[in-house]
Amino acid sequence: MSKKLKEKLKRASILNQQKKIAACFSLQFPGCLNGFEFSDKTFNEVLVKVDDKTPVIIPLSQGDDYFLKEFVDFSKHLDSEAVFLFYIELTGAYTFIKVNGLFIKSDPHFFWELKGKVKVSFCILTEEKGMCGFNLLYTEYGYELYEWK
Repeated sequence: MSKKLKEKLKRASILNQQKKIAACFSLQFPGCLNGFEFSDKTFNEVLVKVDDKTPVIIPLSQGDDYFLKEFVDFSKHLDSEAVFLFYIELTGAYTFIKVNGLFIKSDPHFFWELKGKVKVSFCILTEEKGMCGFNLLYTEYGYELYEWK
């Protein structure tokens, strides 16, 4: 299979998965489809916001429930009017959505599930200008949690 064809198929798969995300969002927040959009930001463009932050290292043995609780606690303090970039793991790829803080505050559990469901996966939520964020990253030494307000 040619490289060009592989790229087309991958892009089609991403678009299909994005349609499913949009459908989930519209079911969860009826009539509010304009509350989010897909972003073309790359992983590195978003993670550059943590370069000057010091992470808390958490053992790999820590379970998903612990991180969900931390995420829910963090979401309570979000600016409802701010726009956030949120990482979503796809099959064979990833995407970021730009979403209003009000939606994350109103149902953080929905976003926790939306990000990806393989045990504890990355959770990257960063205000568009980098003013605050909750970034959970997996490393071979443990989870790195960057949290700033």
